[in-house]
This record gives sequence, C-alpha cells and structure tokens, in this order.
Amino acid sequence: MHALYMAMEAEAEGILAALQAEPLASQPVIGSYYQARSGEHELLIAVSGKDRATGVDCIGTEPAALIAHDLISRLGVTHLLNAGTCGAHSSLQAKIAEAFLVAPTVCSHDHRVPLPRFEEFGRGHHPVETAVPGWAHSLGLRTAILSSGNSLDHTERDLEIFLENGARLKDMEGSALAWVCRQHGIPFTALKVVTDIFDLPHPAAEQFNENLARASAQVTEELQRLLPLWHG
Repeated sequence: MHALYMAMEAEAEGILAALQAEPLASQPVIGSYYQARSGEHELLIAVSGKDRATGVDCIGTEPAALIAHDLISRLGVTHLLNAGTCGAHSSLQAKIAEAFLVAPTVCSHDHRVPLPRFEEFGRGHHPVETAVPGWAHSLGLRTAILSSGNSLDHTERDLEIFLENGARLKDMEGSALAWVCRQHGIPFTALKVVTDIFDLPHPAAEQFNENLARASAQVTEELQRLLPLWHG
C-alpha cells in the first residue's frame, strides 16, 4: 500500500479533488484519511487534520510522526510520500512555486542535543527513496536537502545548523516522517514547492500567506506528474 501525507488542507484540496478521493469510513483520532485511485493503483491519502483546541491545521513534527506510524503499523503502508510547501534559502536561488524533490537526505535544525551521538540523532540525516534522483531527472526538477523544525521562523543557531547540514529547503514535518519510515525500514519520498525565501528581510510568514494558494496549486500539478513514477 502506498500513502501520501499532506500537512495542510489547503495543500491537499487540489489532489483530493483531482483523484476524486473519498473519506475512509473509519477515521483516526488524529488526521483525516482518504482513499483514491492513482492510475491502476490504490492510494491512501492522509491529511494532518484540525487541532481540537484551536481548529487550525495540525502542522509540525508531532502529528506527522503519529500519523506516519499509524499508516505503517496499522494500515500496512509500505511506501510513504510527503507533498507540500516549504521555505527555501536564498542561496538556492529558487523561485516562488518552484518544485523540488528532496535528496539525498532529510534532517532537523532545531533538535539540538550537544552530547556524543545524540547530536547525530538530533540532526537525523535520514535517507530518501534511492530512485529520487532519476525521477527528478525525468521530471526536470532540481533536488535539495530538506531540514525540518517546529517553528515557521528560525533562530541564528537554527540557521547555522541548517546550513551545516547542507540543507536548502525548510519545512515542519519531513524529518519526522522520514525518521518513522527509517525505523520501519520503508522508503520515504518528499516533493516540496516553495512558498517563501525564509532568510530575506520580508517575513517568511507574510510570504507564506501571499504564496500558499499558488504553491498549493503547483503541488497538485507536480504530484500528478510524480505519482506514476512513484507507483512504479
């Protein structure tokens, strides 16, 4: 079983409509699950859902890890794809709404544990599906290392670690999903579309709000190109 994880409803609406996805009859406590057909293949789509206290999307590493573990351990998912939006570092010279496939690794920049071996654990450097570079070539997409953290903004130390890790893309769920996949021994793939250049003076949150709709539409378009390759 292949599954697609998306953190925000705005990011997921397009592909849910394009694939005519239907909600599963039985829903988990955390997240919203849908079933769809992608070509000749069944596809499970998981969206993080709404927080019961605030009503906003459950973004961040905690819901991502819980949902990924549920998909794999309870529903038997063997391949996980994360698609959504991200920030980009200015050195990447990315354009707003440009799509990237993540390779060769996914890491963390705010999981700071300055102790022997624990620092390595905190940073992660989780591998992605080995076929990603070939898919990127076929689709004409660039690849970049993704780093995740639980804040939309960043501290100076966050940015230092981000760059030390070789990352150029920044999100809030990829490293958690990749870590769970690594523990279960299943391949992880991530497709990211840029909403903001996060190290510019223009606040990332303002850029994100301005560009979310455009980037989410691009997520839908790029997913429909990637899914046939990913299913194999």
